Amino acid sequence: MSDPFSSEAWCQRWDENKIGWHTPLVHHQLKQFWDTFCPPDSPNKYVFVPLCGKSLDLQWMYLNEGCSVVGCDLSETALESFVREHSILGMRRSSVQFKNGQRVVMFHTEDRKLRLYLCDLFLMDQSPETHFKFIWDRGSLVAMAPTLHRKYVDYISTLSAADVRWLLETIDYPEGIHDGPPCRISKDEFRELFDANFNSTLLCQTDFRKRLFENVEYCFTYINLLTRKPKA
Repeated sequence: MSDPFSSEAWCQRWDENKIGWHTPLVHHQLKQFWDTFCPPDSPNKYVFVPLCGKSLDLQWMYLNEGCSVVGCDLSETALESFVREHSILGMRRSSVQFKNGQRVVMFHTEDRKLRLYLCDLFLMDQSPETHFKFIWDRGSLVAMAPTLHRKYVDYISTLSAADVRWLLETIDYPEGIHDGPPCRISKDEFRELFDANFNSTLLCQTDFRKRLFENVEYCFTYINLLTRKPKA
């Protein structure tokens, strides 16, 4: 793999089952901070999960929390694996026309409250979906090449409602020790990406050295809740 951030590299890792970022459990911090992220009185639990893979979070939000959940991923292997491993959901495969005329595969439940699009993330503005109220971003921003971080944040912002609540997991470790995903987001870069348009609340910081890089000075994951700043 010449470019570890390329679409081809992403799909190849799924095809070869080299998916160390995938966990066979619902994300602990998603459950821990669920009521903060998605308050119980929220009238519109409309959640987007970019680069969703076959995350168990999708089924949990759909079945346990009654959300309308939308995911997207480039890997057909990932989405087909989710459908197969969660056969209880009875998901179907359909073809959907995007606004640009492109036909895109969508896997969905009978009630269509769980919808998974097989497409490039940067095509989602052409999908039939409206602005998302909630974003669960676990492993999506950090899967992007550093040169795409600004484009990614701006793009997700355009897909989001004015009152969006964006739960974001990032990781930070010393520069120069790793040149592929998950990509480090330093505190300075985080401020550059978000401070102009979003308020951020740090909910959790976890020492991740034993999981990823044991012999480094530091390696932390962060869970932040982002809300859009009012326009002046």
